[in-house]
Amino acid sequence: MKWIRCYLTAVVVFLAVSTFGQGIEFIDGGLDAALIKAQKENKAIFVDFMATWCGPCKQLSAEVFPDKKLGDYFNTRFVSCKIDVDKEKELAKKYKITGMPTMVFLDKEGNELKRVMGLIPAARLLHDAKVALGEAPVFEALWEQYKKNKSDLTVQQSILLEAPDFVRGKQGKEAELWKSRVEKLFDSYVKVKDPADLINTEDFRIMTAYNQKIEKNNNVFNLIVKRMEEFKAVIPLEILANYIVTYESSLINELAMKGDLGYKEEINRVNGDLKSVFDLVKTRKIPVYDVLTSEADALYQIYAKKDPDAYVKIKNAFLERMGADAGPNEYYGTVMNLMGPTQGRITENAAEQCIRWLQKLLGYKLGPDNQGQVITTMGDCYLILKDKEKAKECYNQAYLLAIQLKNPQMQAFIKNKLAAIDD
Repeated sequence: MKWIRCYLTAVVVFLAVSTFGQGIEFIDGGLDAALIKAQKENKAIFVDFMATWCGPCKQLSAEVFPDKKLGDYFNTRFVSCKIDVDKEKELAKKYKITGMPTMVFLDKEGNELKRVMGLIPAARLLHDAKVALGEAPVFEALWEQYKKNKSDLTVQQSILLEAPDFVRGKQGKEAELWKSRVEKLFDSYVKVKDPADLINTEDFRIMTAYNQKIEKNNNVFNLIVKRMEEFKAVIPLEILANYIVTYESSLINELAMKGDLGYKEEINRVNGDLKSVFDLVKTRKIPVYDVLTSEADALYQIYAKKDPDAYVKIKNAFLERMGADAGPNEYYGTVMNLMGPTQGRITENAAEQCIRWLQKLLGYKLGPDNQGQVITTMGDCYLILKDKEKAKECYNQAYLLAIQLKNPQMQAFIKNKLAAIDD
């Protein structure tokens, strides 16, 4: 359910509109202290499950929790506490915390009322708190309202905002059924609502969360671009630009991989109608237009034309141009885009260059799993060059890493490669 995962990142847009003041007050002493205080004061409990290394958790603390409206509401109704999941592992396990940030609303006995995951705006958290306390309608009630009056756009908006959390709690066919219903509602909502009325933070949040189809002439994307100046009045420029740049870059690469030369026209928009947002993109050395062109041209060659040598020539020129600014991500992505679509069936020339890139990668500090993948791929390249001894050497090194990782699947995979050499 891609639109649910993306929803968690799209909501970042609204953090900048919070009004700071006396925000949520968090007590010390953990959940035990919160339970005692909640029972004494007859309040519910708000728990922020966080980690010191979690970037979104830090943003919540710095940009959301200080919101004055949140403080006014939460401090009179909740006892709030923070739980560091690395220090309270059993508690995190009890409440089934699988990712951070996760915020859980509890009654005064410690029973869960509602949970919210991800980096969300203050207004959204306030609404979720009201739902947890029964002061705002739950999703099912909103859906019943919608069925009674399918022309009420306010109810439709609320449903679309609530749906990701609701569907996340469903499983199997029921989850797919609700997902289908909500996606149809979204399509209808953006068609029926006056475009001028979509220029607000909540609808921008909805559009960027649900509009996940990467295609030319996408109506929602075109609306945002066409009314970019109006959106700038309600959405922070860097966030608006991030959405436009991400979507357009994805479209360029999608078209290139499909063999649609229209990708070149899309790249030209970088210096055309989308120049104001792409000018905000910071690249380490090479102009963004050149970065996009090189990547798309290479993808076109490897996916559409199935020409590994042409791909290697383009990527090698790009990496040489980057020089010392090229890092492990650039080399790793380059290798994976070569080996993935070709399923490792590349020319000897491409294999030789791939080995050089892999050797560059091994010069960086890699985790054992990534290191194992890199060395295994190097073995595959040596096989293409008919150098069985070096291939075996690579596979044996990767096998030792698989043992170190206690990964039986990886061990079996590499054993099969070694056995194939001897056949």
